[in-house]
Amino acid sequence: MKEPIAESSSSTTANSDSVISEPTSNVVESLIKMKEAIAESSSSASTSNVNEGELINNFLENNPTQLTVYGLFCLQAGLEEQKLCVFFHNNHFNTMFRYLGELYILVTDEGYMDQPGVVWEKLTEVLSLNILL
Repeated sequence: MKEPIAESSSSTTANSDSVISEPTSNVVESLIKMKEAIAESSSSASTSNVNEGELINNFLENNPTQLTVYGLFCLQAGLEEQKLCVFFHNNHFNTMFRYLGELYILVTDEGYMDQPGVVWEKLTEVLSLNILL
């Protein structure tokens, strides 16, 4: 049985002395802290740490929803029909479902509380320009 693909399940932050695992809900905060720590110690940091900080910074700046076009294609290809998975997107966890080849996210945002007809968001775009159903 294939496991559903999710954008992220855990984060690992590497120090020179140890490896620390953190829950996925803190992934973005951890990446930002790591980037800041690397920037602060860049004068004594190795070139690979500086490059890693630049990569993290570029990813967060270029992908504010934590979803890339490549990631969206992987989700479409990897999630089995009529299967649920947990998906980290826009700084929070979502329930995702694939139906008739399309990806849907369960709408849980309080902004839609007064719209009882809105239940699912069809995931078609990386920048959250999606269709509400």
